[in-house]
Amino acid sequence: LFCRALMRQLAGDDDFALADYDEAIRVSPRFATAYANRGNVKLEKGDRAGALADYEAALAIDPRHASALVNRGYVRSLRKDHGGALADFTAAIEANPACVDAYTNRADSWREKGDLERALADCMTALRLDPRSVKGLVNRGSVRVAMNDLEGALADYQAALRLAAAAAVACAGRARVHIERGELEEALTDLDRAIECD
Repeated sequence: LFCRALMRQLAGDDDFALADYDEAIRVSPRFATAYANRGNVKLEKGDRAGALADYEAALAIDPRHASALVNRGYVRSLRKDHGGALADFTAAIEANPACVDAYTNRADSWREKGDLERALADCMTALRLDPRSVKGLVNRGSVRVAMNDLEGALADYQAALRLAAAAAVACAGRARVHIERGELEEALTDLDRAIECD
């Protein structure tokens, strides 16, 4: 049931995936990953409260479940609870020091709180763990813009676009650099591309 739910989730069949996760949880109510994955499907469908409840259920079973911690932290960051998000991302890193998503998400929270040095350090760690992390490159670009390192930010956005040519967020970030530099034609081109990709 769990494997079928996962395959349906990957295929985008969210309703069928939810039904299979429900059944997997009914059969094995202490299966933390089933709760965490069901939370991911609910989050994709826009049900933040339902996703949060599933992450909480997964963590009640396994308090060191890195994926549930990262995703609960992400929901908390969406709710502007950056303190709670930082705590979750840090706990995820303690549970799994190689969890790239924990570092990239924690970098976002540090940036939102204005701690650019910590944000940059987390981006650098994420990129050491996975040099092809598009999110790591985009996040580092955002931090570099905030630090007024426009050349570094532009290099990060361009590297992200080479890895994922359709990355709308990288196009939008690169457009921001072009705007800061007064390159309005290039900015418009990137914004048009971001709209097409989204």
